[in-house]
Amino acid sequence: MTMTGIVPELIPLARALEEGLPIAREPFHDVARGLGRPETWVVENARAMIDSGYIRHFGAFFDYRALGLRGYLFGADLPPDCKKSVISRLTGMSGVTHLYGRRHYLGTWFTALLAGEACALDLCGFLRSAGCRFVALETALRIKLRPVFAERGGIGPETNPPGSPLVGGRLEGRLLEIARALQGGMGVSSRPFDRAGDISGIGWHELLDGAKSLAGLGILRKIGASLNHIRAGWTSNSLCAFDASGIGDDEAAELARRAVSNLPWASHCYLRRVFDSDLSRGWPYNLYIMIHATSEGELGGRERTLRDKLPGFGFTSLRTEEEHLKRLFRI
Repeated sequence: MTMTGIVPELIPLARALEEGLPIAREPFHDVARGLGRPETWVVENARAMIDSGYIRHFGAFFDYRALGLRGYLFGADLPPDCKKSVISRLTGMSGVTHLYGRRHYLGTWFTALLAGEACALDLCGFLRSAGCRFVALETALRIKLRPVFAERGGIGPETNPPGSPLVGGRLEGRLLEIARALQGGMGVSSRPFDRAGDISGIGWHELLDGAKSLAGLGILRKIGASLNHIRAGWTSNSLCAFDASGIGDDEAAELARRAVSNLPWASHCYLRRVFDSDLSRGWPYNLYIMIHATSEGELGGRERTLRDKLPGFGFTSLRTEEEHLKRLFRI
């Protein structure tokens, strides 16, 4: 392991963990067989990547849309005298999942997964009461979700592509208990479902069957790893915002899909619409693409590549300067 990245020998393992394990009682055995390595080598090196911080999180990942939650993106200009306290309050809110300082007059950007409009309005009310200028954007369409950082070349299929089956609504009963057990009790061991079963009191067989059911419903995205993109070498990052409001959402989505589909350094792409704002001059940007690079110079080149692929649209760059918070939402 190095400060940025891992030794080449471990890249296939990192990629396998990032893409997700088989839903099986001994998933690391299957990974080891695919890599031509002993299972002990796979487990030991997976644990080492977690201990070093290269793997940010290992466990179950769920699709918030399938759970009836709505995604929001907020950009805010925090008054200097209360910036620290506002950031502290935001990081303490369970629905807030990512919070960054970005190079823009709206210098603080964060995402929130919320139960509905009332919760979003409450969050807007908090920002107003703190004297913040802000824009709140709700998700209109997810075009790409492919945060793959193990290597810098080649991409596979999207996570939960648009055609995947989804259900809307809250989980209830035993499936809810199983989802929480998977989210809170998975670990790197020869039989991770046994470990989660010991912690939760639910038998491994029921947990395994439940995981398969949740995956079939489109609720469980994967059981695997989320890498720390900075440790993986992607040290420069930018949220690119385009004004595609002059055309319809369907046309904008198709243009964006073509632009990002074969770009391994473009991890997320969304159409968003303004939910609330107190900006006097409005906020025109409705297409957002998250991109990554190994240097500021490379990042600038990739921003230019995107602008060339999406000509005629207004553009602003929201380059990452600070990471205050990055966590999974809790069921």
